[in-house]
Amino acid sequence: MTRNTRGFTLTELLVATVVMSILGLALTRILIGDSRFVSKVEAMMDARQVARAAMNTMGVELQMVSQGGLTAASRTRVRARVPYAFGILCDRLWTGDRWIRYAVLVPTDSLMYANATANGMAWRNASGDYTFHDRNPRVRAGNPARMTLCASEGIRTNLPKSQFIRMRISNDTLTAGDVFYLYENVRYRFWTSVAVPGRIGLWRRGEELMSPFDPASGFRFFVAAEDTSLIAPPADLSQITGLELRLVGASEVTPQGSPAPPSFEIKTRVNFLNRR
Repeated sequence: MTRNTRGFTLTELLVATVVMSILGLALTRILIGDSRFVSKVEAMMDARQVARAAMNTMGVELQMVSQGGLTAASRTRVRARVPYAFGILCDRLWTGDRWIRYAVLVPTDSLMYANATANGMAWRNASGDYTFHDRNPRVRAGNPARMTLCASEGIRTNLPKSQFIRMRISNDTLTAGDVFYLYENVRYRFWTSVAVPGRIGLWRRGEELMSPFDPASGFRFFVAAEDTSLIAPPADLSQITGLELRLVGASEVTPQGSPAPPSFEIKTRVNFLNRR
């Protein structure tokens, strides 16, 4: 019996090679395109997460600032007296060498209260103006036996989660029943990042919160009766009623096929709530 041992011709092999090369090249381009797309999406999500995290962190704190609570401001940094606990002043007691003021803190965020450090206190007068006492009032738990100093003024000390405290305030001439708050000095600054060398980070009180940011990130300023934010703060910082946060988050990496790391911009207005 005769067997058919005929194989492929050279022409057929060449045609098959060319077809396989074309299919392989097309598949490679598809895979590269998909890889670049995924890389860009991930980088954009990272940039967006950085911007949103910064907005959430600063927005919560800075909206609590009262008029006159901003103590320093520029395009890349702000420093403010940020309230963390509010209360009502009771009577004071002379201890022989100093006055001790007793007060009741209304229900507070226990975690925030535990982590905060009182850099000062502020109280509001009848006309709505705030007075700032820029010294540590040395807050301590009040002796329960002294609660009569609040009860005699008609101030309740048994509210759920309220705290009875005592404070040392120099030149105390306050009035029982005045509303006050304890604050800490907080500084936000866009500055050279340590976590991502060569980039910009957002710092809070000397601690880098998140990074990186585009150098276009910064602050703008709103003053009374103006709907448009100012690039530079006014000379009198007490005129500032709110901030515009321009947060341009960026990715740490440059995606394949991109000339630079992508960025994601958020602009939001933060109004100071504790105004007259």
